[in-house]
Amino acid sequence: MQQGIGSLPNKGQPGSVSQPPGSPLLPRLGGPQPSSTPPQAGNVLEQTGPKGETGQVAGSGLPAAQDDKTSKEPAPVPIGEPSGVGEATAAPSVTMPNVASLSTSPPVSPAFEVTLAGPSELSAGGVGEFVVTIENVGTAASGETSLEVMWDPFLTPLEASDGYKLDQNKANWSIPPVAVNETISRQINVRGVAGTGEIAPLSSTRACVRTVLSDLPGGAMVADEKCVVIKSSEPRPRSPEEAGVRLSLADLDDPVRVGSGTTLVCTILNRGDQPTGSLKLVIRLPDHARLVGNPMPSRVRIDGSEITFDGIESLAPSGRSTFELVYRMPAGESGEATASVGGDKLDGTLETSCKTTFLPL
Repeated sequence: MQQGIGSLPNKGQPGSVSQPPGSPLLPRLGGPQPSSTPPQAGNVLEQTGPKGETGQVAGSGLPAAQDDKTSKEPAPVPIGEPSGVGEATAAPSVTMPNVASLSTSPPVSPAFEVTLAGPSELSAGGVGEFVVTIENVGTAASGETSLEVMWDPFLTPLEASDGYKLDQNKANWSIPPVAVNETISRQINVRGVAGTGEIAPLSSTRACVRTVLSDLPGGAMVADEKCVVIKSSEPRPRSPEEAGVRLSLADLDDPVRVGSGTTLVCTILNRGDQPTGSLKLVIRLPDHARLVGNPMPSRVRIDGSEITFDGIESLAPSGRSTFELVYRMPAGESGEATASVGGDKLDGTLETSCKTTFLPL
């Protein structure tokens, strides 16, 4: 008799097992017993009653037990002893297959974590060390990959780990295969450069370093970024007013007679305690105005109604510079000229104006 995992219902009647006529009736595991004669204590395969042919159990094809002297076959192994009348015999312990083992295993592939570390602040001219750490946190070794490190214009590269290729504002490395849980790193050192505004250096500048690991399976990429504040070592630039610069613009004739022009006089004065540095003066004439003669000093650029005096030498404390020009306007009109001054060491500009009336005919 073949031993199975357990009793399973047939497709006919659930919970019953068909037996040939006259064959011994086995108790069904885990269910009620038939209302016929209950099984006797002892081996459930043993039945009382007449035997048929010698060596067989009556009404079945099962061979009868034989003594050791005449039988070469092992004695049948009993399924179990009933614990009581009407109770099922315990089935042998069988390990069911693990359902989880039937699911698809996760793909075996490399996976990377990339970290870029570096300083958060640099002084102008200071050197910052930026280190890229690459770790394979996947389940398989990687192939060759590519690492790229880029930096903003306010950072100047000084040195880097061996094997790099420099291309303008970035460096590239070919990364060899990385084993599972293996970590490798690459480093680049840069110098901070203070940013400059339109007129004066900025007190601080923000610059960033970025890294990208590419050529990964499926075209994936891993990136990171680290930014640093570069502080200028120079003192904070002052506005013209803070530096003690004063600007005046006046006309020598007002009102102006018909057919005549007026002379504008612009004066720059340093009332501060430090030199002003190189200065730039721009005078804008009113609409419909016409410049007469050459401005003084003659080192000037003229663009329509805008007159620019470039490269004015630095004024020492209590120093001054004066500029003159003559212009005309149609009779009966009024015009307002403006002047503005700035410098390389000044933050912003200082402006003033002068209004002139031209008499009618």
